Amino acid sequence: MVADQFIDFLENGKFRHSVNFPNLMLERTQGYRFALANRNVPRIMVSVLSILADCNINVIDMLDKSRGDVAYNLIDVEGEPTADLVRDIEKIEGVINVRVFSAGP
Repeated sequence: MVADQFIDFLENGKFRHSVNFPNLMLERTQGYRFALANRNVPRIMVSVLSILADCNINVIDMLDKSRGDVAYNLIDVEGEPTADLVRDIEKIEGVINVRVFSAGP
């Protein structure tokens, strides 16, 4: 069971039974996936979504959960994100970590 949860985290960014992060389960859709950890403060998601929109990348599905001072987001998008786009998101004040997963099923 623990191994399956760890594999699901590595392959899809899903969290279950974490001490520091909220449970976050979003079934994979078509497209690429961002897993974003950030401080739980206003305007971070607005900034992320604005960067995606500026690059003409459409959001297919997303889920945002928080626990205390930390938030964790899964964002499925159409179109492959570039390295520059990822760097722009990483530069947002309050962003802790960004991971990009290859296209879903």
